[in-house]
Amino acid sequence: MTPWNAIGRTGLLARAARASAAGLAAAAMLPLRAAALSTNPPSSPLALRPPRDVLQPSFFEEHGLSIALGAAALALGAAILAWRWRRPGAAAAESPETAARRALEALRGQPETPEQIAQLAQRLRCYLQILHGGPPEQWTTDELLERLRRAPAADPALTADLEALLRECEARSFAPTAGVGGAALGPRVFEMAARLEQERSRRQAPPGAPTPAPAGGAEAAPAA
Repeated sequence: MTPWNAIGRTGLLARAARASAAGLAAAAMLPLRAAALSTNPPSSPLALRPPRDVLQPSFFEEHGLSIALGAAALALGAAILAWRWRRPGAAAAESPETAARRALEALRGQPETPEQIAQLAQRLRCYLQILHGGPPEQWTTDELLERLRRAPAADPALTADLEALLRECEARSFAPTAGVGGAALGPRVFEMAARLEQERSRRQAPPGAPTPAPAGGAEAAPAA
């Protein structure tokens, strides 16, 4: 046998010995690997994860519409309150006496036509009726004068002057030529209204109290 053949055989034997030793070592490790695999199984990328709970809708997702409507209602209510607060206050209710006097004053200074004279007499009667607490139905001149004559502590001179003024207003409204050349009736009507106010204040005032000035602003004419 040549030396080269002996060397080759020796190499083969060495490789076979190493392979045999590796096989024995692998066989000895098998029980250990099996035990390790049983304790820690390998994780597979295809393994399913535990199912998660379904996501519940948030509070605003459930009640968003109700919240939006409520906010709009609050904004509207606040706007209405602000508008009512900034709006000028409603005027106080006008008393019937004030309304009647204002209606009479509206005729001051107008031309004395028959129609205007008739309105003057009518509004004076209405004002006097309210001063005496009369019914809603308008009194005639005779009914008004009768009521004044029966009033307690009535002033006969004032009642006579009022009757003369109303009769003259009726005459001029129905017969325009009856008052040609006569004194103007407008100032006399407003003077009479002031005297009637002063007379009512005198009757309503407690004994010994000063008599208030007439509301019309005119000085009361002295009683005849």
